[in-house]
Amino acid sequence: MPVVDLKVDRSLICRNFDGYKLSFDPVPVIQQELVSTPPLKMVPNADQYSLLHAEAFGRHNILCPDPWLRENCYYINKSRQVVLCSYDAQEGRPRQQRVVHTVEEQDRGDGYRQSVGAYNYTLRFVSEKYCVLCDGISTYYLLDTGDRSRASATAAWQLLTSTQINPESCNRGFVLYDALVCAGHIHDKS
Repeated sequence: MPVVDLKVDRSLICRNFDGYKLSFDPVPVIQQELVSTPPLKMVPNADQYSLLHAEAFGRHNILCPDPWLRENCYYINKSRQVVLCSYDAQEGRPRQQRVVHTVEEQDRGDGYRQSVGAYNYTLRFVSEKYCVLCDGISTYYLLDTGDRSRASATAAWQLLTSTQINPESCNRGFVLYDALVCAGHIHDKS
């Protein structure tokens, strides 16, 4: 195996760098009571004990931030509704929470409930207009969120498509870590 000698490029080093400083300035905390239906939060069972399971349950903190709109966060409640929590920076207070989408329940032989092997719902925004939702069991949903930047936008999100991850498999319990939209190319042969 070849050995590569790495050399420091001194022109890229800041000579006046004096280290990182800790700030003791207060961090703003926004609190808001949740609507009547509490968040859906799965807990690991006796068969879920590996590092992978600990990571999957630990990294999901119920709230999913919108990377395009920093004032918006979402969570999924026990009624399988995606709930928007947003903050009005001009008024300096939270807006009223509202349901933007309801996931239709599917019976996968579990009586319409998440059972052993299921994880929490995970939500990832792939653009200003689309997001992908994983139900923690075996299905992905692609949702059209519409224009989320409009504070007055009251339209519900639309389900574009859903797909089972592996319909032939008996495996359950999937987590969505990341999602990406790739635009297809149309080739005209005329």
